[in-house]
Amino acid sequence: MNINDVKIPDNLMENLEKKLRVHVQKKKKKRNMYTLLSIIAVLILPSAVFAYNSYFTTNKFRPWAPKDSTNYVQPINQNAEDNGIQVELNSILTDDVGLDIGMVIRTSKDIGNYAGPLLLKGDIRVNGKNESSTIHNIGYMFFERTGQNEYSGVINKEMLNLPDQFALEFSIKEIAMIKDGMEISVGKGNWLLSTNVNKTAIAQETRTANPNITKTFPEGDILISKVIATPLALKVFINATGLKGKYPFFTFFAIDDKGRQLLQIGSSSEQYTDNEGKLVSMEVFDYVPLKEPPKSITLIPCANNKVYSAKSIDLMDIKPSMELDCGDLGKLIIKDINKNGSNVKISLRAEGLLPYTLAFPTTYILENESASLKAECIRTVLDKAGTPEKAVDFELEFNDYDSTKTYSLNYNSGMQIYKNDAVTINLQ
Repeated sequence: MNINDVKIPDNLMENLEKKLRVHVQKKKKKRNMYTLLSIIAVLILPSAVFAYNSYFTTNKFRPWAPKDSTNYVQPINQNAEDNGIQVELNSILTDDVGLDIGMVIRTSKDIGNYAGPLLLKGDIRVNGKNESSTIHNIGYMFFERTGQNEYSGVINKEMLNLPDQFALEFSIKEIAMIKDGMEISVGKGNWLLSTNVNKTAIAQETRTANPNITKTFPEGDILISKVIATPLALKVFINATGLKGKYPFFTFFAIDDKGRQLLQIGSSSEQYTDNEGKLVSMEVFDYVPLKEPPKSITLIPCANNKVYSAKSIDLMDIKPSMELDCGDLGKLIIKDINKNGSNVKISLRAEGLLPYTLAFPTTYILENESASLKAECIRTVLDKAGTPEKAVDFELEFNDYDSTKTYSLNYNSGMQIYKNDAVTINLQ
């Protein structure tokens, strides 16, 4: 699957963009990144991608991965049945960042038009050790109805540094739906499944580092503790400690060993207050993995509470080949501008240090003295998934344009990044 073929809804892009600038403050907050990616996949991929026949044979467990994950999938096809419900452990995919579990559930009764995840409650053991949460949840299964009372999907578990070979056991006690924040039981029973897992092939293509590098900034301190690059995932682990009573706002831009920006696809965090009253945030940043894991990665810190600075240019002054300076981020090159009635399209190329950051639509506004028009469409050319480019072609589209009025284009002219504090980490 080529990432060019994926149409990302504008509201999803806007939400991802906000994650670069705004970090919601909560005392404790944890979002499993694989769950987040599953949600994103549900939103942006055709619904058939989760159907059993296509999902487990032609598509990927990790929708953003450039490599065909079926090369690493281990077929299992083991069943357990109790109280009229059959649970099939279909496939397993694992690397150094997690475990993806392909499941098929067949029930004796229809669960209706329910479209949310199924919660599998019970325990999961690795080499006999219980790896379940304290509330004994194996995980959420995002599924597609694939037959009469048949539901197929994937459970994603973030489990770091699993052995290359291990025994995996499931003890499922209940299957539930989540509706309006409430658990509704589909059925209770005792489903026992077990298998031996081998991840030697993907482990041989994995690069890691444990740099334990500390940096001090006005917003607080950061500790870069771990980087993991597999053919199917690229994660950076950060501990950020804010000043007393203040939240440590940070995000990180990543550059590979060839000078190309890596596209961030999400982050997860867990926060707590230490004995000195400082808020500590354990962050995990996820980037689109490369076809070949990089030999090094450069991380550029950014104060997450520093919004973009903006410049404006009169729309009538925009001409092809014009260049717009965007500070440390790079530059924009106008390729074409087309006005058609109430519609305006501007084609651009972003070049420089952070071209993908420049190619987000929410940083562009077309405005006059009485109205502001947001970019409603963006098509970013990523060429081939897993092979980012140093230049990104994209298009902005504005509707409700009034040709009788004078407009200016507001664009991203920079943001506060700690370029001089960039850290290059070698991966082995």
